[in-house]
Amino acid sequence: MKYALMIGLLFALSLACGEMFTAQDSSLVNQALNKIDLSPLDLMFLKDWSDETYLKNNIITKAINNPYFFLDYAGQINAINNRDDFNKLAYKYLNNNEIELNYPDTISDSLTTNIEISELIDLIETYLRIKKIHFSHMFTRLTDNEKQVLRTFSNSAFSQDVPDEEIELTSAEFEDIIYRINWYIFYQPVIIENKEYLSQKLVIKSLFDFINNNIEGILWQEESTIQQTDIGEIIVGSIYDDHHITNNAIAIIEPAGNDSYTFLENNQESFFLFDASGDDRYLSENTLFSANFGFSCAYDLSGNDYYSAKYEAFSAKFGFQEFIDFAGNDYYNSASFSLSASLFGSSLLIDEDGNDVYVTGQYGQGFASTWGFSLLLDSGGSDTYICGTSEFHAPLAPDDYRSMGQGMGFGMRPDFGGGIGILKDKSGNDRYLGGVYAQGVGYWYGLGILIDNAGNDFYNAVYYPQASGIHLAGGLLYDQAGQDSYYSKHGPGQGAGHDFGLGIFIEGSGNDHYSVEGGNGLGLTNSVGIFMDKSGDDRYENQTNSNYGYGKAARSSGSIGIFIDAAGKDFYPHSTMQDSLDWKQGLYGIGIDTSHCQTENKKTSEIQQVSADIDSLASIEEIFTYASEWEVGNVVDRVRRARKILLNRETETVEYIIENKINTRDTKEYRAIKDFFENSIDSQQDLNEPLTSQDSLANKNAISLVGSLKIESLINPIINYYESDKYTLACISAFSNFGNDDYIPYIARYVSSPNEKVRFAVASALKTINSNLAREELDKMKEDKSFLVRTLVLEYLKSNQEIKQ
Repeated sequence: MKYALMIGLLFALSLACGEMFTAQDSSLVNQALNKIDLSPLDLMFLKDWSDETYLKNNIITKAINNPYFFLDYAGQINAINNRDDFNKLAYKYLNNNEIELNYPDTISDSLTTNIEISELIDLIETYLRIKKIHFSHMFTRLTDNEKQVLRTFSNSAFSQDVPDEEIELTSAEFEDIIYRINWYIFYQPVIIENKEYLSQKLVIKSLFDFINNNIEGILWQEESTIQQTDIGEIIVGSIYDDHHITNNAIAIIEPAGNDSYTFLENNQESFFLFDASGDDRYLSENTLFSANFGFSCAYDLSGNDYYSAKYEAFSAKFGFQEFIDFAGNDYYNSASFSLSASLFGSSLLIDEDGNDVYVTGQYGQGFASTWGFSLLLDSGGSDTYICGTSEFHAPLAPDDYRSMGQGMGFGMRPDFGGGIGILKDKSGNDRYLGGVYAQGVGYWYGLGILIDNAGNDFYNAVYYPQASGIHLAGGLLYDQAGQDSYYSKHGPGQGAGHDFGLGIFIEGSGNDHYSVEGGNGLGLTNSVGIFMDKSGDDRYENQTNSNYGYGKAARSSGSIGIFIDAAGKDFYPHSTMQDSLDWKQGLYGIGIDTSHCQTENKKTSEIQQVSADIDSLASIEEIFTYASEWEVGNVVDRVRRARKILLNRETETVEYIIENKINTRDTKEYRAIKDFFENSIDSQQDLNEPLTSQDSLANKNAISLVGSLKIESLINPIINYYESDKYTLACISAFSNFGNDDYIPYIARYVSSPNEKVRFAVASALKTINSNLAREELDKMKEDKSFLVRTLVLEYLKSNQEIKQ
């Protein structure tokens, strides 16, 4: 009965996803799963595996664990058409899916006519004062020192100018501070009363709406007016062309003219701009329309406008940023963390109409990091999005640019989970040009979403593109209609998941072209990748074997890759894939398709290696830094050279590691440490110190090293921890590495644990020991409810009918 109820729930969720994912689409996915002996429930295996990551938002963890929830949520995103729609979802997200935003039923938004400029300035000042009070009340449960911690973090994250201050807090302590922020207070309407010129109490939800609704009744002037207040300048421009040079304005109102703005100062804690018409230029050598520990609301009603900032344009850090350009062919340009980017807050950039160009160096165009919620929404016109022009992504792709944008959710591995980054384009023939991590991508507990509703669109990227969920994250790309082309030099992408990730790619209609090196429904390392093209005559060009529905075995278990082409005459490079055929690839990969063709396989040019010359007499700290680089791309030789130097200076190295690095959370540093102890037998006994210290991270890293290196003489502290129910997962893994039946009773103690992570660790450990006694315990787990556990056990039992002793 429980299973039947769950299937009914999944069906209801598929209906709620609207046009993006219909009941018929759900039926096709179920069909594909049936062909590989799985059910919809198997897509929902646990992907939230990092217990040491903090500030994981409930919406995001639900989405990466449950593709149907992700699709339903993406359907809600697709329904956003204005700032009210956005704020309702942002409000719910920032409050961790607990509170609904309800605006007051009655909004008084009209004044009498013949409004004097002095009256307008008075109103704006009063509104901003009240709004600043709302913002400050968000932090009433924090001490002054805790507020300063947040400011320091805000100023340093994703910034070019990093302050000297350091934050001496654990991740858990930082999380506690964030959970005491009252995000909902900021969204309250502003109530203004007891003003002589007002005939009634004003309840203002939006200052923009208020001014726009009363614009005909304001007595605009032929000269600019500047009012100095204790919270900053308020400027009201003339009806002619104005040039504003300011470093202290909290509000600028421009009624007409082709105006230019030069902002000399970094972002203010509160800012408001209203420009009614004209071809305007907005320039800043620092930030532009960016809320750093505050709020920024700016609106341009018409004209072909130009926006340029050095960095952090249209962004929010511990704040709220809202910008709307209502008409014109506009150009947006900023280097980093821009064009709708957020960290602890929300950022909204809407362009209602025109053929627009968006250029960002990196981290932008719908980018959200920890507790951030960002949307770039373009409602009309044929637009060009360029993200990835400033920083190369070495060592993986030393000759290609990093994007981290165009619908990107990014977490700070391993400490903090990511946010929800969204790019939505409603119409027009659009171009999306990206590099590494681009176009609907999630990384480390982040969700990245790209939605394009209409037009013949072109997508180009380099690595991790177009609906890929990388490392416990989710990525989604939905293109509703048009003759579209999707290209990427490398994958995984176009509906791919890697390392407990989830990638969903959905194409609604049109004759489309696809090329990616690994993708189109690819599941890697215990992930889910779903690709669906609903109709059209499509061309699939890449001959890579891990394309078109591939589920790769990993960590002794499986992954799920689903490829579906629902209609049309399609062309594929593999002869095994033809119209009206199904095929299986990998452990749990399935393709259902209707058509196919051939093309040449492109070869990737060889990467030029960085010089491996390192001063062997340099400090151990410097050499360890080289040894801890990612051993890929153009730094492989340098990493290996550094590790040899560490071994040659064995005594210094072991002292440095034990004192400074044994408690690391950086996986690259851990690899360097493991390599050192693996090749330095005489130093292994020094692991007893961190193994028994008071530092929990040092304990866990030492347990892992003792197990993986099979240091039998140090097993007793591990047993003591296990008997005290401490570091259970780490201990189970260590026991398994010794490969000894003597440890099976310890491991088997948790065969029926209610915790999926523990059961998976138990099954993995027993498989690693690989004995008859281990097989007997695994046999008890063959009907486990978890896809990951069940798959591991069944595949093991299938290939190991009897263990020879």
